[in-house]
Amino acid sequence: MVPPTSIAKMQYNNHYQNLSFLADNQSVASLISQLHQYFKDSTTYCQIDRSTLMGLLETVGPEREQDVLNQIQKLDTELALLEVLQNSLSIADRIIHTKSAITQFGLESPVYTRSNHALNHSTIKV
Repeated sequence: MVPPTSIAKMQYNNHYQNLSFLADNQSVASLISQLHQYFKDSTTYCQIDRSTLMGLLETVGPEREQDVLNQIQKLDTELALLEVLQNSLSIADRIIHTKSAITQFGLESPVYTRSNHALNHSTIKV
């Protein structure tokens, strides 16, 4: 009879088998870091666009003012979402790289090891 802790560990390890969402030579930890950087950069670019529109607001006539205000409002909504995603991924990125997380998962776990699977989505038969 297999002890319950061994069964739980086997089920946990089987979960790692489906990592097809990773690109070749990518780990879960690196994906989290890349997503964090993407949303951080996107937040910065959105803030720059908002700043540009704020400057434009001072120079446009009354006929275009509402259009610029609508664009600023749209960017504010987008910026709020980007900031939440960036902050959430920042937390995940920091946690996944802590000593305690590395110790718990182990450097040899799929969380940290790079995938070697080649996805054959581009195979075309003529």
